[in-house]
Amino acid sequence: MSLVVRVMDACLVITTQSGSRLNEVLQQFDRLSAQSRLELEQVKQGLALREKLTGESRAE
Repeated sequence: MSLVVRVMDACLVITTQSGSRLNEVLQQFDRLSAQSRLELEQVKQGLALREKLTGESRAE
């Protein structure tokens, strides 16, 4: 089995000559990774907001 390796839109794309699903798996992994980064950012923003609100209520 031979593999075809390309770089497209800053992503490594690997497929077999018959076009197996390796490419789809990599794309799904990339989407999940982007989703995880977004969720992490949302958690950070939520914690920062909670800290800000808690700090303001203590100051009163």
